[in-house]
Amino acid sequence: MQTQGTHGLADLIQTDGIALSKELLRRAMQEGDLYRHAVSQTMESDPQLEGIFKEVYRTLKGSIPENQTDLALVHQASNGKPNRYTYGQLYETINQVASSLQLLGIGAGEVVSLWLPCIPEWIIATLACISLGCKPASIPIEQIDENDLTTFLQTSKARVLIVANWCMLDGNPFPTKSIAEKASIFAPYLESIITVRHLELSVSWLDGRDILWDQLLAGC
Repeated sequence: MQTQGTHGLADLIQTDGIALSKELLRRAMQEGDLYRHAVSQTMESDPQLEGIFKEVYRTLKGSIPENQTDLALVHQASNGKPNRYTYGQLYETINQVASSLQLLGIGAGEVVSLWLPCIPEWIIATLACISLGCKPASIPIEQIDENDLTTFLQTSKARVLIVANWCMLDGNPFPTKSIAEKASIFAPYLESIITVRHLELSVSWLDGRDILWDQLLAGC
């Protein structure tokens, strides 16, 4: 997919239905699939990946305000409609998520667990964590069950988990939020589950623990 931007910065790399401007990734990636690499390891065990996202964030920050209205990110949503973010919109959204995470008490050096498919919220949450100096730890959707997630949350000592309500896995809806709720029972450090409404399916809710992604964008 290619889209012309006024500064030629919207030449897009396509991966799993999401695209980032080559300008954002020009020093960080030569080729390949950022998402598949990211979900294979946590940031703590992969300093190279952390460096990639730091470079993406620095490049994004440096592009404001000159390229504010240029296209930075495109995602083909499950309903077939593309979600588009300009550099300005992406940077503003990242900063809002970072501010809300700070309100939840998240600071530098802490782990924030991400259990998300390849959607804009995954990119935004990752870069928000990078901007705060904390560790975004991506968990693969595939081959993870309740016990695996529990172990991950216990080991990482993450106080925040950002999760999709449901995901598509092998052509079927997969109840990520429901699994996260069960795992949270045995994850004593976990305080908040932030839920991205990815599919139009319902989930259970616990006031005081559960937060909608939209609430995060509104400052909790």
